[in-house]
Amino acid sequence: MSEVKEDNKLVEYWKENIATNYKKISAILGSMLIMVIGLTIYGARTGLDLLTILMTVVFAINPFLTILINIMFKGESEIKDRDIALLKKELEYQRDLSEYQLQVVALRSSADWNKYNELLKGVKEVETIKP
Repeated sequence: MSEVKEDNKLVEYWKENIATNYKKISAILGSMLIMVIGLTIYGARTGLDLLTILMTVVFAINPFLTILINIMFKGESEIKDRDIALLKKELEYQRDLSEYQLQVVALRSSADWNKYNELLKGVKEVETIKP
């Protein structure tokens, strides 16, 4: 039962990666198709045998298949890495902002503290003047 759940999760993960990266996948498949057609026509025009054309096509398709497999398994890892970097920058900004806010509060409280100390000093002076 757990194998079925893991398989379903994997299939859902692949579907999600394909759905989010369909533009890249379409571009890769288009380039691959053009390469296959071009190599086939070139091989036929130059008189190469079918096995040689097939081997050339297989070797030419290999990088495309590697890219497609990476997209299916990694998916949006580049986008997620950028999102993580942006979130880190936002966190640093928020931390700096919080530090500045704390400094402002500390300065205000220090000014208030000094003000109230002066008032207390004035009250003590008034108390000492009364007989």
